[in-house]
Amino acid sequence: MPAAAKRPRLDGAGPPKRAGSGAGAADKCCDHPATSSGRRRCAQCGQAGPHLLRLRIYGDSNAVGYRKGSIGTRGFLEHVLQRIFDVPNALGRTRLTVLPSSTEFLPWAQAREGGEVCVQTDYALLVLGTNDVTYLRGRAMQWSQDPSDAQIEREIRRSLRKILLWLQTRTRRRIFVLEPLNEMKRKVGVKDLVMKAMRTEVLRSGTHVEWLPMRWSEKDLQRTRGGVDPRHFSRGACRRIAARIKARLLPKR
Repeated sequence: MPAAAKRPRLDGAGPPKRAGSGAGAADKCCDHPATSSGRRRCAQCGQAGPHLLRLRIYGDSNAVGYRKGSIGTRGFLEHVLQRIFDVPNALGRTRLTVLPSSTEFLPWAQAREGGEVCVQTDYALLVLGTNDVTYLRGRAMQWSQDPSDAQIEREIRRSLRKILLWLQTRTRRRIFVLEPLNEMKRKVGVKDLVMKAMRTEVLRSGTHVEWLPMRWSEKDLQRTRGGVDPRHFSRGACRRIAARIKARLLPKR
């Protein structure tokens, strides 16, 4: 169990400031000429060729994949997205959270990227929220045991806003924020709170940030010898995510 995090300042929430024209620019089909070489196809123009747009995945264990082997998803989301994007290595690890904790995403990502060249991509996929649902109101987030739901919602929005502003400096076109997965039955109320706060912040962030709803169900979960894992999605779910992103980007015909 991670150590309790320092209690954050619970202040008001508001829409994030717009980044430069690169982060908020309207999407358009790529300008590079398509060729018939290669089997992968650009997510926006649908043509095969060497001009694939870039997408990077950021987040928790669902972002980087959990468990090896045929039932696991280690690296699998990157694999399926590579069919339509140029995908650099994901930036993520297990147990990361949106909210302040000993494994809060933003401080970890900033420290991890400290010795690396900043990776610029056209799109970003943010996969967080699962561990916030698990840890909220518990010992891993002791600061969250007393505040009201309204205060928690404001803190989720404030923390997510900081992450989105950081991602905008690395993302030229659009940031997709994935609906968090957590099917723990005893956490239904907390899940609703986390999802509502994240969705509200995304919808108020402008066209450069997009909420990616998935309507998760038990069929999306990893299945192990011990049963169903309520906090990790399956390979089939990875394919659904890739298809949903592709559908959002392909021009309507």
